[in-house]
Amino acid sequence: MLSNDLTGSLWMSSFRSRSLAVTLSGLLVCECKRTRMRCGTFPHGIDILTTADYFAVGNRSNCFLVISMFIAGFPEYTQPMIDHLLTMKISHWDGVIRELSAKALHNLVQQAPEYSAAQVFPRLLSMTRSTDLHTRHGAVLTCAEVAHSLYRLAVQEHRPVADYLDETVVQGLKQIHQQLYDRQLYRGLGGELMRQAVCVLIENLSLSKMPFKGDAVIDGWQWLISDTLRNLHHVSSHSRQQIKEAAVSALAALCSEYYTEEPGKADSAGQEGLVEKYLAELQSPEEMTRCGFAMALGALPGFLLRGRLQQTWNSHPDRGADPHTTPDLELSCCLITGPSWQGPGRDGQALALTLAGSSSRAEPPLAGKYVDLVVTGHCLSGSAGLRAITLSSEDVSFAESRRDAVKAIARICQTVGVRAEGTPDEVVCKGNVSQIYCTLLDCLRDYTTDSRGDVGAWVREAAMTSLMDLTLLLGRDQPELIEAPTCQRVMCCLAQQASEKIDHFRAHAAHVFMTLLHSAGPAGPTVPHVPHRAELEQLFPRSEAASVNWTAPSQAFPRITQLLGLPAYRYHVLLGLAVSVGGLTESTVRHSTQSLFVHMKGIQNDPQALESFSGTLLQVFEDNLLNDRVSVPLLKMLDQMLANGCFDVFTAEEDHPFCVKLLELCKAETSKSKDVQKLRSSIAVFCGMAQFPGGVRRKVLLQLLLLLCHPYPVIRKTTASQVYEMLLTYSGVVGADVLDEVMAVLSDTAWDLELLLVRGHRNRLCDLLGVPRPQLVPKVTARPPRGGSARDTWGPFQARPPNSSDELLS
Repeated sequence: MLSNDLTGSLWMSSFRSRSLAVTLSGLLVCECKRTRMRCGTFPHGIDILTTADYFAVGNRSNCFLVISMFIAGFPEYTQPMIDHLLTMKISHWDGVIRELSAKALHNLVQQAPEYSAAQVFPRLLSMTRSTDLHTRHGAVLTCAEVAHSLYRLAVQEHRPVADYLDETVVQGLKQIHQQLYDRQLYRGLGGELMRQAVCVLIENLSLSKMPFKGDAVIDGWQWLISDTLRNLHHVSSHSRQQIKEAAVSALAALCSEYYTEEPGKADSAGQEGLVEKYLAELQSPEEMTRCGFAMALGALPGFLLRGRLQQTWNSHPDRGADPHTTPDLELSCCLITGPSWQGPGRDGQALALTLAGSSSRAEPPLAGKYVDLVVTGHCLSGSAGLRAITLSSEDVSFAESRRDAVKAIARICQTVGVRAEGTPDEVVCKGNVSQIYCTLLDCLRDYTTDSRGDVGAWVREAAMTSLMDLTLLLGRDQPELIEAPTCQRVMCCLAQQASEKIDHFRAHAAHVFMTLLHSAGPAGPTVPHVPHRAELEQLFPRSEAASVNWTAPSQAFPRITQLLGLPAYRYHVLLGLAVSVGGLTESTVRHSTQSLFVHMKGIQNDPQALESFSGTLLQVFEDNLLNDRVSVPLLKMLDQMLANGCFDVFTAEEDHPFCVKLLELCKAETSKSKDVQKLRSSIAVFCGMAQFPGGVRRKVLLQLLLLLCHPYPVIRKTTASQVYEMLLTYSGVVGADVLDEVMAVLSDTAWDLELLLVRGHRNRLCDLLGVPRPQLVPKVTARPPRGGSARDTWGPFQARPPNSSDELLS
């Protein structure tokens, strides 16, 4: 008997310890005991030690959830293991141990259900009233797990739940929330743990179909969930996500069980105004509150969303029903355009210009209206919908709320289902599918950055996942809802994301791209209208889809650059490659550049392909003028391409249209710019363009000579150095009779001196190169308007000439 007690204690110490050292020490003692004692004094010792070897016990979760079940299968250890968990582990100081203990008891109580119902629950219910926070938290978690486990066992055995959960236990479970509320234990740091634990309790009791329908405790549970989501910004950052997920899961289970009169039909008395209240919370100035209620809307069951779908997406039920009224934006655009891309950032301005139609690329029908809503900051709403949203610069970084809203859109689509001829207020159908796609695709343009970095990447990742879920859903159920232009835009945007510089998001985009490409059913491909499907299946065979590591630039870029040969994908892949080739990460820059050069080498002998490529490249540049996120790395990419001879074919023709257009775009990009990085990149591009003959060369030299008198000394020095290298690289740019003097002026002049001293040397270069000297422009004093007073003038301030260099060509 003593041996069995000692054996049980050793097993408990071995498999329930937080420390791996203690676990292994316990196993070592057990092994010694097995070898020294006679056979039979150590029950099932060989079987247990064979299963619980060194590697099996190295994982704490495996010990609690797998090995413990194996050992508890031997009757000698079942009750001791349950008692050890109750006594020692559910009150452990480590929260992970408490959670694992609760989950372990969920598994173990089915081995001894009568013992658990008679002995375990009374102890647990008393522990929920403990003054110790850890004990109270672990007890509530364990109550939730044990109650749900016993319910599942009763269902499996076709027995009434009352056989395991009597009235006393049910009443004790129901009173847990009220007891904690009365003692104000939802407040403070300990309140975070208790809120999370009670949300888990609500979810499990709802799944266990406890007879609480119509009871006041349901209102208390609903209050707790809503209050938790409303005050997420007060929760510590390390536990915020876990608490939000617990509250959202609890809400979904609560609504499904207690807010329905019959299967699929909502109880109007129980959930009155719930959707409207949650929509109103989306206007909160707190980002975390928006996150919580966005996810809550996405978790609602279908019978609560039925009849309110347009209100949820458009937040304006009256306008949604009017076919002559342009719909507002979907959930993401309404609840998250408050903190959207707009603001003082350059990306927001570029996005607004692009959506407004400045780009020549095909844009969705709602693009113009979208910009109006974003720029003005208003999303009209009725009395039950969203209130007016006023944009402010502090909302720009609300990327997490946009991310969660995008996730909610996909989840709602999965919940309500698809029916082509259905009504927009009930299901995903012809009347709203284009709006949903437009919203998700627009979220792929979110490149918001703040002190945390590229926070817009969270939104883009969620949008890619949501696009995959929605497209697969439509492809399986109603493929006719996927129009060819929409499918092309989805695949092209994914190709762009798969060619960008951040490894994680590039890999995710590639995964989504391959999933949509290779998804198939009994009738054939799931997703119709994929552009160049046959070519894509040859470039990316199904057999290699799982073996390619898209996070590795060496594997990703050689494959993704093959899409440059497909006209439908060329624009978007070039847009993504520009950011990668002109980036900062050495491995990304090296492999993306090499892959691009391989493609360019392959089309050198194909004039038509080269013309098409160069035209697309210029279009990318034009569409992203003054968008520094794209234009600066694009200039770096152009510099490398010019230096590598990618456009040498164009040197055979004077004033080739590509060269003329490129010069025009470079001038527009750098005009009045004070960005040193952009200016230095443009200098390199100008020097590379000096190889093209004709009037382009003369204009390029003029731009370089203007930069020799730039107000910034670093720009003047950089220009002189690169022009010197350019003259050594390209012969024929300067006549042989003046070459030596030009080189001497460039190398001997101290270009960081005062402008008055430098200007003479620059003018000498103008004479030698045959370029007109730029002329000084006198400063213009602003005059007061006619009829205005002195207060209306600028006073002593004077207007600055263009480029801040006091010079213009006469």
